[in-house]
Amino acid sequence: MVRYWSTPEGLAKDVILSLQNAFETHPRFGWEKSLGTSNVEMNQDLIDLKKELSSTKRKLIQAETKALAKETDIWSKEIRLAGTCKENACISFGIVV
Repeated sequence: MVRYWSTPEGLAKDVILSLQNAFETHPRFGWEKSLGTSNVEMNQDLIDLKKELSSTKRKLIQAETKALAKETDIWSKEIRLAGTCKENACISFGIVV
């Protein structure tokens, strides 16, 4: 459906009528005033979710720190090369940690 307008007031009127029609014919979450839950319940859910997110972030940082410490520990070890060579030719070669 197309509506034409010639004044800013006509556009505003058509937008308002179109939105009212959309609200009635295609109801969506957020267009209605309430879904039957109280603000207290929603606020408590939000607080619980924030706590859970904070805890999860803390656990992730701890896991990343441990992984980084292990990786750093590997590189802090002394690494020596060992092999058997005769007349400019190596028969065996290895890395000793």
